[in-house]
Amino acid sequence: MGLMAVNPIVPNTWEVRCHFSRTDGEEMVNTFYVDDGGGSLGPSDATDIVAVVEGAWTDDLIPYMSNSVSLDKITVTDLTTLSGPQFITASALVGALSDNPIPNQVAGVVTWRTDTRGRSFRGRTYLGGFTEAHSVGGAPDGTLRSAMADWASDLNGGFAGLPHTQTVVSRYHQAVAGVPPTIPRVTNLSTAITAWSVDLAWKTQRRRALKG
Repeated sequence: MGLMAVNPIVPNTWEVRCHFSRTDGEEMVNTFYVDDGGGSLGPSDATDIVAVVEGAWTDDLIPYMSNSVSLDKITVTDLTTLSGPQFITASALVGALSDNPIPNQVAGVVTWRTDTRGRSFRGRTYLGGFTEAHSVGGAPDGTLRSAMADWASDLNGGFAGLPHTQTVVSRYHQAVAGVPPTIPRVTNLSTAITAWSVDLAWKTQRRRALKG
């Protein structure tokens, strides 16, 4: 018997996807979720969300990123139905530093938390594109960690000001028998983020380093 397919619909939720590219041809994607605020996704909503995303990166992270990395576009998608609207906005943010970039698969990590226990109700954002200028002893230095914390606060607070609540989407739950360990939810859950933290060390993205 085959496994149940993952349901792509997430009630009351929009997806925000940031597409980055490097001059070596590699690509990165960061994905976030916000609640729909009780409304339908329209062009002005997408414009407001893009402004928050670009503002957080410009103010907090672009000064520490390699000039070999650029944010090329931001896609905002209504996940409440299979035919939900989607808006793609071109961007042109480029990192400011010209020194040696750290390896492509290495990233700083922000962990997002909700008030619900369990791995399914936590999220992580892998932030790439940084350089050796703020890498000390195999870890991001204090200046960069502070910048990542500011970025998380500005992103979360910016969404709230629209107003939208940033969320973690849970698509799997623990299997009762433990085999397989998790199974797809019949109805996906979107849970409000209430706290976040910055990891002290660099982490390896492995499969999270997307291309294509």
